[in-house]
Amino acid sequence: MPSILGPREAICIISIWIVVISGLMAAGGFINSTFFRFGPSAEIYFFKMPIDTWFKWSGLAVYVILNQIFTTYGLQTISPWMIHSVENRAVRAINMPDWQALSVIEIWYMYMWVGRVISIQILLIQIDFLLMILVVDLIITFIINKKYLNDKQIYPNYLLPHSDLVIGD
Repeated sequence: MPSILGPREAICIISIWIVVISGLMAAGGFINSTFFRFGPSAEIYFFKMPIDTWFKWSGLAVYVILNQIFTTYGLQTISPWMIHSVENRAVRAINMPDWQALSVIEIWYMYMWVGRVISIQILLIQIDFLLMILVVDLIITFIINKKYLNDKQIYPNYLLPHSDLVIGD
């Protein structure tokens, strides 16, 4: 009997939840709100500036796409490095001096903080910008994780030979 704690089972449960939420939103009439429109509108604002022309909408779209590329790239590279190399007490050596590691970490956190302030505005504007974020996030995450997976071997039923079990880089 499969465990509900496995990644395949968890994603099935989450997928069912997404379908339930989507159905409830449709049944409740939420999809008829101005949030679910596409393109420029006099009713949408970004930092109190109306996004009412295709020029403004396109400029914001370009920013959203580029920012999400950089954010996803950092989340897939810098964050794991911090967790597995810097914050992991079992790792005793790192490939750069402390000042460089701390600089990377601090710049990353500043970038994420500024990004959150801007993201709050974007998340409340309109569904088209959220869909852009989702698509870019999925593409970049796929590319990066496919590169990681290319270095792995597949073992059925999660049975890994003990000799092939490698921890770290």
